Amino acid sequence: MAVGLTLPHVMRHNETVVGDLYDDLLRSSGSGVRSLVERIEALRSTAGLAERLGDCGVPRECLPELAEDASRQWTAGFNPRPVATRELFGFYEAAY
Repeated sequence: MAVGLTLPHVMRHNETVVGDLYDDLLRSSGSGVRSLVERIEALRSTAGLAERLGDCGVPRECLPELAEDASRQWTAGFNPRPVATRELFGFYEAAY
């Protein structure tokens, strides 16, 4: 669940490194990364999925632990732009 809620924030973080790849996803419309993020957020809304971690019952005090756990997962190591616990916490905070 957290991945879907943090994905737009992660995409914004990665824009400076892989923005051209995101652009490829939207080439036919001529849009950029921000439009792709907005499209993903719109799809999430259309599907009726929660928009905030708090809506899923995640207590705010769990965000540091979620960020620490995420920093130890393989996805953090393979992110196109380096990401540490601090950035991960920022993603969770933005999604809260």
